[in-house]
Amino acid sequence: MLRAIEKDRRYVAGELGVPFGDPYVLGTPDPDSRPYHPTRLTREFKSFCKMNGFEMTFHDLRHTFASMMIAGGTDVRTVASYLGHSNVAMTLNTYAEVDPDAKLAAVDKIGEGFDMDLDIALPRKLEEPAFTLSFTVEQLEGMLAEARRRENGSVIPGFEVP
Repeated sequence: MLRAIEKDRRYVAGELGVPFGDPYVLGTPDPDSRPYHPTRLTREFKSFCKMNGFEMTFHDLRHTFASMMIAGGTDVRTVASYLGHSNVAMTLNTYAEVDPDAKLAAVDKIGEGFDMDLDIALPRKLEEPAFTLSFTVEQLEGMLAEARRRENGSVIPGFEVP
C-alpha cells in the first residue's frame, strides 16, 4: 500500500513539475522532507487520545498490532519479523496475551478428535454460570448440620432416617 501511495505521489509531483523529495513513511512530499521526530509523533498521538477520550501510548499500538496478528492466526515467526525480534520467544513473551477464545478453540479441536464435547471441562465465566442455586441461611445451616452428623458416623449406611 505504501508503494502504491509513493507511486501515486511521484506521478502527481511529475505532473506538477515539482521535485518529489523523500517523504519517508511519516514525512511530507516537500524536497526537504524529514521523518517526524519521535517526540513530536508521541505528543501528537497523546493529544489525539486526549481529544477522543481514551488513554493509550503510541507503543500500545505495537502491542495491539502483535496481539491482533497472533489472535488472527498469523504465524508467530511472521509477527516476530514485523516487530524486528530475533526470535519468536521474545514475541510470545512480550506481546501475546492469553486469548480465552483461542483456548476454547484449542479444546474444541481436541474434542473433535475424540468426537466429544469438552466444554464441560473448561472454567466458565462468572457472568455465565452453568446453574444457580439459592438457599436461605437456615437451609444452609441445616445442610451443614446434616453433613457434620454424617461425618461423625451418626448415620448407619442404608439405615438413614428421613
